[in-house]
Amino acid sequence: MNLKKLLLAASLLSATALVNATPVLTGALQNGLDNLTLDGQLDINVNDENQQYNPDEMWQIDSVSQANTVLAFELAGFASTTTFGIYDLNSSSTLELFTGPASTGFSTTLRQVGNTFLATMFDSNGFFLSQTTADFGGDQNFGFYLTTQQNNTFYSQSALNGDYNNDGIDDDHLVSFQGNDVDRLDPDNDGLYGLFSSNNFILAWEDLRFDGADRDYTDMVVMVESFVPVPEPTPLAILAVGLAGLAFTRRKTK
Repeated sequence: MNLKKLLLAASLLSATALVNATPVLTGALQNGLDNLTLDGQLDINVNDENQQYNPDEMWQIDSVSQANTVLAFELAGFASTTTFGIYDLNSSSTLELFTGPASTGFSTTLRQVGNTFLATMFDSNGFFLSQTTADFGGDQNFGFYLTTQQNNTFYSQSALNGDYNNDGIDDDHLVSFQGNDVDRLDPDNDGLYGLFSSNNFILAWEDLRFDGADRDYTDMVVMVESFVPVPEPTPLAILAVGLAGLAFTRRKTK
């Protein structure tokens, strides 16, 4: 392929690499998030592609070495049995952050010590419930997962879901929103409102395969703090490396 064709391919990839919003098909998620705010109006439109955060497939704990998760709400028939956690990107290892009985106000802290992730769960009154660990082989990056009583597991990496719509594209069971440094939220329903800062993210999940889902993304809604999204290499970035290699080869052969 000559350089002109490669540049054309790059422009096509650039166009297809743009991230579109995941359609949220009811107003339930917007209403639920509005209800968390001090003024009853979250300054985020959940269907706005500029306000849905992407990429949200891979994550890590930021430099403070401890991250926090709060279960904000679950509007789902499977809520009492649905579990939520993180998974190793390179193995089958997982670590549960919320068990099935967890409900609004439950929280879990996540720490990484060497190769080990340590999760400590508390109930809505702040009482200690459990502590679990998992070895992720030293990789600091991980994904989030949701598992339902139907034994369906959905991943933040949508390609792992094996769940396709008619368009042949992997259906995304997670929509994410970054804090806007404006709203004040009470995600654990304790009556205390804190700033929804850029260090906070809301993770909202759909718990059914799309051929039978309502796509309201209210089946588990979690606010996380001190988690950092990790961008994946885009096709355009990969192609840019190829272009650089081609240019080097052309210089050598002249």
